[in-house]
Amino acid sequence: MTRSQAYVSAQFALFAAIPIAAIVFPLGTSVLMRGIGVVLILIGVGVVMLAIGEHQRMNRQNPKVLPDPNVSAGLVETGVYRRVRHPIYSGVLVSVLGVALLHGHPVLFVIWIALIGVLNAKAAYEESLLQATYPTYSDYMARTGRFLPSWTSKSK
Repeated sequence: MTRSQAYVSAQFALFAAIPIAAIVFPLGTSVLMRGIGVVLILIGVGVVMLAIGEHQRMNRQNPKVLPDPNVSAGLVETGVYRRVRHPIYSGVLVSVLGVALLHGHPVLFVIWIALIGVLNAKAAYEESLLQATYPTYSDYMARTGRFLPSWTSKSK
């Protein structure tokens, strides 16, 4: 198994753990937290959809799940990618936090924290590959945030 495949396997194992934990463990949250959870799920799904749409618009193909760069695709720096290098990961993390708040059991928060770790490591690895593939990637990194917008850095 390659390093790329290991990251994706860990990511999908955590995705699979979410509904299992939601079924196995009892609900433990207030109506307010459930409402906030639903809002976060919708925001996260919206960010993922915007990011996929922008990638498709720029490259006429879907983004890859593996962190290995697709040399036939160009670097996307527009839309949500203008401020965030990994908006799909960001949207997923916001959605999973929403699920954890919606359900309320601590195990779902542990899964969310583990997913942050996996996606952060995957993004760092992916960025090392992207720097080798795209000469302008280091400049892009300097002006954008990994998962959250970088409002203080210079933007084009």
